[in-house]
Amino acid sequence: MSNNNCPKFSDKELITIYFWGKAQQLPTRKAIYRLVKQTMLDTFPDLPSYQAFCRRLNWLAPAFQALTEIWQEHLVAKTGDSHAYVVDSCPIILARGRRSGHGKVARELCSAPPIAWDTTCRS
Repeated sequence: MSNNNCPKFSDKELITIYFWGKAQQLPTRKAIYRLVKQTMLDTFPDLPSYQAFCRRLNWLAPAFQALTEIWQEHLVAKTGDSHAYVVDSCPIILARGRRSGHGKVARELCSAPPIAWDTTCRS
């Protein structure tokens, strides 16, 4: 019933642009958006604003999860390797400010804070 149920810029175009940007090793959504806007506006004349671009990407998170599962199944079928490895290098902030020196969350997994205002997990 929405008046935007058939947007001019399709989800297929959005996913294609995002994957293309990642293949170009662009680090952020903003970098992907800027490059597409500067170089491919004739290919994607209905490119939405950056805010709408990000909002639509967030709404499509389940589609990316489904694609990941499909690709993983194909990879396992192709290689025969049933092991999956996930690596996350982002620190997890457990405490800030006054509590950074004596946080009580996951002490067995974390080291002492490298600086006074941040306690990050080092596992």
